[in-house]
Amino acid sequence: MALDDDTLRAQLSVLDRLIDERPDDQRERAMTAAQTMTRLREAVRRDLEILLNTRERCRGWPSVFGEIDSSVVAYGLPDLSALSLDGEWRSMLCKRVTEAIRRFEPRLISVRVQFDTRGDGLERSARLRIEAMMHADPAPEPVTFDTHIDSATRLMSVADR
Repeated sequence: MALDDDTLRAQLSVLDRLIDERPDDQRERAMTAAQTMTRLREAVRRDLEILLNTRERCRGWPSVFGEIDSSVVAYGLPDLSALSLDGEWRSMLCKRVTEAIRRFEPRLISVRVQFDTRGDGLERSARLRIEAMMHADPAPEPVTFDTHIDSATRLMSVADR
């Protein structure tokens, strides 16, 4: 059985397919495989930025409620406002970001997060590099996201590299 072009395309999420970016156009234009992949990468980047800027509302529930760890109650990262971005806190932050992505972003697999040490050392903000494989057809696509952590607000901006 031969695979047609539609079989080989990555598919956007249902929500992304329902969003009409051109409501005035009466006819929908079919996207090429490259356009679909670009939109998929942008959707993952957008959702990753939302995940990393969402703060968990509560922690420390009894262990009998273990399923809460993978529910929307635990969505996001812990509050970073009191976190120092040096030394041991860096590895803890990388671990938390990795766990959050593995738990709440199923389109990314083989996730690796590390502090980006590029720069002259004078910059007062921190950067993370997120490397992963994105689920896509016909094969997973490698992705790298550069994440800038604002030193004052602790908000993260995510850019596709």
